[in-house]
Amino acid sequence: MYQSLLTRRYLTSKVMPLLAALAVMLCCAMELIVWSVMGGFLVMLMESGKTLIGDVEIGYENTGIAYYGDLIDRLNKDPLVEAAAPTIETFGLLNLPLSNGARTVVVKGVEPRSFTKVTGFADSLWWRPLEKPLPKDTEARDPRVPFHGYAARLAEAADDFLDYRPEDVAVALKAPRATVDALRDAARRARRLADNGRAVSDEWTGQLREAGASIVALARDTLRTAPPPPAAQGEEALPAPHRAVAHLEARAAAFAYAESMYKRMADLLPQGEALTADGEAAIVLGTQVGGYNERDPAGFLKPLLFLPGNSGTLNVVPMDSRGTPLAMEHRLRRFPIVNQFRSGIFEIDAQTVIVRLDALQRILQMDEGRRIAPGAGAAPRVETGPDGQERFVEPPPTVIQPARVTTILIRAKAGVTADALAKRAREVYEEFADAHAAGPSPPPPVNSPGLRIATWEERNATLIGAVRKETALVMFIFGVISLTSVFLVLAIFWAMVSEKTRDIGVLRAIGASRAGVAWLWIRYGLAIGLIGAVLGGVAAYMIVTNINPIHEWMGEFLGISIWDPRVYYFTTIPSKVDPVKAVIVLASGIVASVIGAAIPAIKAANMHPVRALRWE
Repeated sequence: MYQSLLTRRYLTSKVMPLLAALAVMLCCAMELIVWSVMGGFLVMLMESGKTLIGDVEIGYENTGIAYYGDLIDRLNKDPLVEAAAPTIETFGLLNLPLSNGARTVVVKGVEPRSFTKVTGFADSLWWRPLEKPLPKDTEARDPRVPFHGYAARLAEAADDFLDYRPEDVAVALKAPRATVDALRDAARRARRLADNGRAVSDEWTGQLREAGASIVALARDTLRTAPPPPAAQGEEALPAPHRAVAHLEARAAAFAYAESMYKRMADLLPQGEALTADGEAAIVLGTQVGGYNERDPAGFLKPLLFLPGNSGTLNVVPMDSRGTPLAMEHRLRRFPIVNQFRSGIFEIDAQTVIVRLDALQRILQMDEGRRIAPGAGAAPRVETGPDGQERFVEPPPTVIQPARVTTILIRAKAGVTADALAKRAREVYEEFADAHAAGPSPPPPVNSPGLRIATWEERNATLIGAVRKETALVMFIFGVISLTSVFLVLAIFWAMVSEKTRDIGVLRAIGASRAGVAWLWIRYGLAIGLIGAVLGGVAAYMIVTNINPIHEWMGEFLGISIWDPRVYYFTTIPSKVDPVKAVIVLASGIVASVIGAAIPAIKAANMHPVRALRWE
C-alpha cells in the first residue's frame, strides 16, 4: 500500500504536469505549423496573383479606352503611382505545332517596356540561361543549365569508365596501356569539374571545353585499335570496357551542343522581353499552354516539344469603335514563338498568350484610324490620271479616330496600398474622362456600368477567397482539436488538487486565503502553459523551416510524397513562420492552460481547512 501511495504521488507531482505541458506543446506546434503552411500558401498565391496584373487595373472591354496615352501620362505623374501600362485583353484561337486543333486562349497585347515596369514580366520569362541549377536539380537535368548538365553527364560516364581496371580496358580494346592511363587521368579531371554549386564563367566553360576535347582525342586513340563489333550483333556484343569508352567519348563530344543551347537560351531572353523576332512582332506563351512542358519534381520543366523557335497561328475577331464584333472579318496571323512565361498561377499559365500591343491593335482594328467627319461636305470625285484612266479620289480625312486599349495596369509606389491606389486612380480617370468628353471617341464616364477600376485582389477574388475560406476552416477544425489541451489540463489539475488536499488544508490552516490558494494553482497552470507554448513554438519553428528537407526525406525513405510539384503548381512548401501568428498561437496555448487550471483552482480555494486536513 505504501508503494502504491508513493507511485501515485510520483505520478501526480512529476509525470502529470509533464503530460500537461506536452499537451500544450503539441497543440501549439500543430496550430502554428498548419497556420504557417496554409497562410504561406495563401501569401504565395497572392504574390503570384499580381503577376501580369499589377496592383490596380482600369478596364473597359466593350469598346476600349481612347486617348489612353494621356491617361498613362497623368497616372505616371501622380505621386502614388510607380508605373502604368496600356494593354488589350481579348479571346482568341491558337494553333500550335503538332496540336489536334485550335484552342481558346486569352490574348494580351502589351507594350513590353511599360508592362515590365508594372508587372515584372521580364522576370517571369522561363527560358533563360541560369547560373546554377535549382536546389533540387542535383543531376542538372534542367535545359536552362546546359553546361552543368554536360558536366554531370560527362562525370557519370567518367565514373562508369573508371570502374574498370586499366589492364582490362587495354586488353579488351588492344590499346597501349599508356593511352588508357592518359584517358583515365583526363576522365578524373573532367569528373572534378562537375559541381552544381559552381556559377557559369568563362574560366569554367573553358576548362570543360578543354577536358572534353582531351577525352575525345584520347578515347579515339584508345578505340583505334579496338576490334570491330560483329556485324550481326552490333554494339551490344562489344566488351563492357569498349562500350564504356565509346559512351565516354560520346558524352565528351557533346560540349558543342551545350554551348549552342546556352547561347540559344541567352538569345531567347531579349527576344521575349521585346516580343520581337527579326524585327517582327512575336508571341510569348504561358508555360502550360498546350501541355508541351512536363513539370519535374525538381522544379523545372521538361519540354516535350521546345516551342521557342516554332510559330503559332492566332485567330482573333476585330471589333468596331462601338464594340460590335466584325464577324465576317476574322483575322489570322502567324507569329513566331520567342519564349514562355510562368506567372505562378496555373490558370494564367495554361491559357494566356502575350503579343506586342501595336500588332494586336492592327489585327483588332483598334489602332489609329482616319475618317471623314459626317457633314463635312466633301465627296469622292473623279479625276483623270497621267495614263488617261479615270479613277475615284477619296477626300482627305478630317477626323482622326484615336487608338484604343481595353485595360490600363497600374503599379503602386512602395508603401502605397492597392485600395488607396484604386481610389486615386478613379479620381485621375474622372479628370481624364472630363478632359476628352468632346472628342470623337470620348472615354466612358467614371460611373459607366462597363468601366472597371479594381485592385488585383478584387480581380482574383474568387480564387483568393476560396483559399482564405479553406484556411479558416482548417484552422477552426484544428482549433477545436486543440481544445483538448484545456480539458487535459483540467483533468490533470483536478487529480493533482485531489491528491494535494491535505497540503491545501495545511496552507489554509496556517492562514492562506482562498484567493492565495487559487492564485497558487493558476500560477502553476500558467507555468505549465508557458513551458508548453515555448517548446511548441520551438518545435513548430524547427519543423516549418525544415519542412522541405523533411518532405524530401519522407519521399526518399518512406515513399510518401504529399507535395508533388507535378500536381501542385508551387515547387516548394511554404517555410516561413509569421511572428504575429506565432504570438497569437503561443498566447492562446498559455491562456488555454490557465483556463484548464482555473476550475481546479476554484475547487482548491473552496476547500474547508478542517475537512481537508482529515482527507485520507
